[in-house]
Amino acid sequence: MLLHDVTFTQNEIRASVYRKRRQLKQAFDVLKVWCNEKWVVTQNRWLILMKEVCPHWSPARVALLWQVLDDDSDGKIGMTDSFIYERS
Repeated sequence: MLLHDVTFTQNEIRASVYRKRRQLKQAFDVLKVWCNEKWVVTQNRWLILMKEVCPHWSPARVALLWQVLDDDSDGKIGMTDSFIYERS
């Protein structure tokens, strides 16, 4: 199947994006901890998770992904970082 043969309706794309955001929020809700008056995923929890879920990933790869997710480099992923929650 060629790429140009695949077409998606706008509603299918919206539904897919909605599902992915919902899955990300559910994952965040499982991992979050209360810290400094807000819910966050700490870098330590992230590293523990990644060792279990992707044990074959190199430390450099895990660190790079963390840098992408932690927009403000504070060692936490929260509601304002990356794509965890839909921005207004």
